[in-house]
Amino acid sequence: MGSLTFWIDDEAIQLWNQTKRGNYGRLRLFSNLTITTAS
Repeated sequence: MGSLTFWIDDEAIQLWNQTKRGNYGRLRLFSNLTITTAS
């Protein structure tokens, strides 16, 4: 088996996180960057 390493810069990390809206139980919204990276 091999390994895979990838680097994520600070800007990408800031764009990855969802801003909290204070509504408990609300569905999460993910940025296009998050979806593209996770695919």
